[in-house]
Amino acid sequence: QKSMNTNFIFLKGWNEDKHELKFGGSFNYDNFDESFNDSAFARAEVIPGAYLEYTFRVKEKFSAVAGFRYDYNSKYGSFYTPRLHLKYNPTDKTVLRLTGGRGYRAANVFTESSTLMASSRTVNVLEELDAEVSWNYGISASHQFKILGRDASVYTSFYRTDFENQVVVDLDESAFLANVYNLVGVSYSNSLQVEFGIEPVKRFQIKAAYKWNDVQMTTAGKLRTKQLVKQHKILTTFSYATNFNKWQFDLSTHVHGPSRIPMTAFSPSTQSPWHFTMNMQVTKRFKWFELYVGAENLTNFMQKDAIIAADDAYG
Repeated sequence: QKSMNTNFIFLKGWNEDKHELKFGGSFNYDNFDESFNDSAFARAEVIPGAYLEYTFRVKEKFSAVAGFRYDYNSKYGSFYTPRLHLKYNPTDKTVLRLTGGRGYRAANVFTESSTLMASSRTVNVLEELDAEVSWNYGISASHQFKILGRDASVYTSFYRTDFENQVVVDLDESAFLANVYNLVGVSYSNSLQVEFGIEPVKRFQIKAAYKWNDVQMTTAGKLRTKQLVKQHKILTTFSYATNFNKWQFDLSTHVHGPSRIPMTAFSPSTQSPWHFTMNMQVTKRFKWFELYVGAENLTNFMQKDAIIAADDAYG
């Protein structure tokens, strides 16, 4: 891959920066040289663009950022990208955010799906792949407060993405094929996240987070849960630092929910099981450098039968 990126920005603020206007131009060049099974997937993209962004602020209470950009991609054509961000602080301890807009990208199938190289599936790119285009929007809120005199915080967010087009890596049509094509049908994702943090004693922090993913994609003509995406995730972290941060001790636990297993001719299961992993790290800080030692997967969790028919390598 060879890339070049240039960006020109003009910024003007007035009325004590209550208003701010930003506009300019950009030029991006990407050249990908990729081959797979004697087929070449090289492409070059020349992308000139222009953008405009306006910001409105009311002291520390409210801000709104509205932006619009136009890009011309030499391979995929014109793209219009609007975006809006709103932020409101009802109190100095509470922040509300609302965001929405459109985005696009070009997918690099083999780089992004390198795990296919470790399977016996035949990869078929069925058509010329278009750029991925989506609308995404969401809301989030954070609040700081005290519990028994100790600092605590809570954060929650919900985001949704709707795809106009998506590059689909379909593992559901056959156990022996991986078909790659442009989306035909519906694809969307919903994501809900809740976090809680507290410092029960000085320099000891506890954080807990839960994330729910609902990711649906049309594959083989049917809308279904996207393969290998965990629907539930739970994270807890414990961190303690000594005086002047000379030593720090961190322990994290990850609880992984089930994910859908794509079609195989031999798999007795359609979902992966719930499981959890633990990591730890000890850090020693010196004046000019730091040393740390850590360990991952302390519970030694391993996937059962990670490779189907491992005793028949050429089967």
